[in-house]
Amino acid sequence: MIRTAKILVPSLAVVWVSMFIATHLPPAQLPATHVSDKTAHYIAYAALAILLHFVLRIRGMNWWRGAILTLVVCAIYGAFDELTQPPVKRTADIMDWVANMKGAASGTAVALLICGLISLSRKKTEKPELVSDA
Repeated sequence: MIRTAKILVPSLAVVWVSMFIATHLPPAQLPATHVSDKTAHYIAYAALAILLHFVLRIRGMNWWRGAILTLVVCAIYGAFDELTQPPVKRTADIMDWVANMKGAASGTAVALLICGLISLSRKKTEKPELVSDA
């Protein structure tokens, strides 16, 4: 568990900071990509949601609270991200926020699926306790 935290927490920080930097570069400084803007938003927020949900889970949060908090944090951060782009000559776009939320919802669903599969695999490997007749 500690090894996992040592990987997930810095990974979450790197992804989050990278997202902020990428969305606050002036348009002229953005690299050309062959991915649509909405697809990029979707993928970035899916990755953010997966990592955030895993970090919340390893910190002891149960699955449903972790899922709700992940979606709320992604929604608030996505809105903040869009609203802070105009000073760098980028456009705040509600459809970008919608793509963010679609990605966050998909990422949260993937994280829940992975956590569920891990939980099932752990249950299968646990040995049942012997019951005595005493």
